[in-house]
Amino acid sequence: MTSEHPVLHLDRIGAVVFDTDSVIADTARVHAGAWKRSIDEFLRQYSRQIGHTLAPFDVRADYLRFLDGRPGAEGVRDFLTARGVGLGEAPLPNGPSKGLSNRRSNRVPGGWASRDRDGVAAIVDRKTRYFLEEIDRYGVAAFPSTVRLVRDLRERGARTAAVSVTRHCFRMLAAAQVQRLFDVQVEGAEEDTDGNGPTHDPRGAPGGAGGAGQLGGADGAEVLDAHPSPASLSGCPTPSLFVEAVRRLGLPPSQAAVVEDTPAGVEAGRSGGFAVVVAVDRTDRAEELRAHGAHIVVRDLTDIVVAGRRRDPLVFGW
Repeated sequence: MTSEHPVLHLDRIGAVVFDTDSVIADTARVHAGAWKRSIDEFLRQYSRQIGHTLAPFDVRADYLRFLDGRPGAEGVRDFLTARGVGLGEAPLPNGPSKGLSNRRSNRVPGGWASRDRDGVAAIVDRKTRYFLEEIDRYGVAAFPSTVRLVRDLRERGARTAAVSVTRHCFRMLAAAQVQRLFDVQVEGAEEDTDGNGPTHDPRGAPGGAGGAGQLGGADGAEVLDAHPSPASLSGCPTPSLFVEAVRRLGLPPSQAAVVEDTPAGVEAGRSGGFAVVVAVDRTDRAEELRAHGAHIVVRDLTDIVVAGRRRDPLVFGW
């Protein structure tokens, strides 16, 4: 697997699980732009209160440092702390987040003030709205190399799954018009990890049942429940997210591969016992991805070669 063109051998691997964000769909720029718009609005409001101007959110450096592949609320808190912003004394952007308006603003012993949580939630919720408005209006591009690899795998008899830690896997796949390339699509329970927010019913608009953009698995595949237990599928990528996908495909992790692009996702794939963890290095951090356990690191999935053809699975005791 250290050759110039790494190989996925289908005599050993029967399924491949792909992360949706930035592996299947080119969403990173949309996420980063939505974060910048939401955070900068807050910073301008806060700057007026304190009487001097804070530097705006850097759409590349700050996004990669604080938010890429992380739970949105955690990343926002870390970013604001790094900027010296005390949310307990800051204005709430456009008022408290929906559902949080009755929280008291006094400090809670041993933790963040409820006002702090409201402020972070409001930034995250507004970012979510901007992100979803963008992909609903303009769609999002699927990476051509990913689409080619998925088609090659399927033509050779391997099964494919798409996962997201957010509740918008279906919505992103539909926006990229690739939802039928995946036998299984698994959504997590995190409100916003590097993007996304309020629950979207995959059977509803946009592209709900009966519409031209109907959401579902690959042609002929069973459409499975999109929302596993939030207790097991929340936050950053965890082994349970990927394991749930291959469980639905009827294979153990030891006979499957994961394709990720973040250190947290790579680490989750290794922790889940997957046979191969492929990391797509789109942000110049190959060594970090290897340090977190990637078996293969490539700049683009065109570098991956698929060998063999899948016939009967090798499942034993699964």
